[in-house]
Amino acid sequence: MSNELATQSPTACEKVTTRLRPRYNVSEDKDAYTIDVTMPGVGKEDTVISLQDNELLIEGKRTAALPVDARWLHREISEADYHLRLQLNIDIDADGITANAEDGILKIHLPIAEAAKPRSIRIS
Repeated sequence: MSNELATQSPTACEKVTTRLRPRYNVSEDKDAYTIDVTMPGVGKEDTVISLQDNELLIEGKRTAALPVDARWLHREISEADYHLRLQLNIDIDADGITANAEDGILKIHLPIAEAAKPRSIRIS
């Protein structure tokens, strides 16, 4: 390790937590919406998804683990709190919502409620 890194002042390695709004994509088909959210470094145990009054709230926390007997020599990756709030303009089947996370992407599947789906009306 170079002497330059080993002699940085302690303030250069202080803990910093950043509040971030994650980037996301929304797609739809006739039965559901799918939301892909980028939250690199956030595990599923540190992610909370809630739906209330057609508002979807996604929160995640990225922490930087360091062994007890170690110290930072250089630190550019901060801890982060991710927050994303989306207003949904259609009724969702809350019981059918699923989510999974892989490679820093959280994928949320939101099925559209049957009552909100378009219907054809037959004329008698």
